[in-house]
Amino acid sequence: MVYIDGMAQITPQEPFCDKWYDSPTVYGYGLHPAVDPPFAGLVPAAAARRMCLLQKRAVAAAMKAMSSASLEMPDAIITGTGAGTMRNSEHFLLDMKDGGGEVLSPTPFINSTHNTLAATVAIILGCKGYNTTYSHNAMSFPTALTDAVTGLESGRFASVLLSAHDELPEHYYRLLEEAGEFDGEPFAGEHSLSFVLRASRSGHTLAAVAGVETVSSSDADVLREAAIRACSGMFSGTGMIVTGDAASSRRIFGEGLPVFPYKEIFGSGFSAPAASLYSAVTLLARRSHLDGILVHNHYKNKQHSFIFVTC
Repeated sequence: MVYIDGMAQITPQEPFCDKWYDSPTVYGYGLHPAVDPPFAGLVPAAAARRMCLLQKRAVAAAMKAMSSASLEMPDAIITGTGAGTMRNSEHFLLDMKDGGGEVLSPTPFINSTHNTLAATVAIILGCKGYNTTYSHNAMSFPTALTDAVTGLESGRFASVLLSAHDELPEHYYRLLEEAGEFDGEPFAGEHSLSFVLRASRSGHTLAAVAGVETVSSSDADVLREAAIRACSGMFSGTGMIVTGDAASSRRIFGEGLPVFPYKEIFGSGFSAPAASLYSAVTLLARRSHLDGILVHNHYKNKQHSFIFVTC
């Protein structure tokens, strides 16, 4: 079991607050960018001039989460991203096309790799510890969380800065939409979230991650067994399921438990699963009768993740 001591979100909802719980901004189908906070005071001004928007969001979310957890330096920085700094990638490719490959600025290319986000945060913090990035579509964040939990439970780390970041430039969104990426989803959103995880409970602890399971299967029995392993027998009748696909979750678990469809508030995207964990922690704090929440996500009903969160 590991403990969540701080968290911060930059999403289509108002950033760095839980206003979405009582009065969420309602969106229709389409692309809805993240609502950015003021970056001053969170992102060093000199460095910000060389950063793309997603880098600024990554740094701001990390700093906010660490501040709320009173953490000055994490032992590890672990990040999940489906597509990395896509705007930088597009910028570099368009410059190469328009300029014929001559007199190109190296900055967009240097900052276009997926691990740019975690590296940017590490450079600003001066963190020389373990730093890795997972990129596996919508499974990026669950995979990063699994690594963080393993490192904390084994004693390798005492604290981890865990994050998920993705952006959706208009052109990239259109390509994904044509490919059917958002079929059946409420809307597409951008997500940048950070969490501070610790190996032991502290005065800042918001919730605990008691189990994480990922599985590649569409068989309901196999998925149910994976969920049971994630819960370790601690899930009772006073729980809830946070999910991006209520129909899929009910197919696995039946109709007995209430469902919170987080994508209706935060939207869909490669880093949306991080918003499901954020939702679960907030729900535990707001609804005292809940003793645990099972977080269920899947990518195209082939790759599933289950996270059990308790007080």
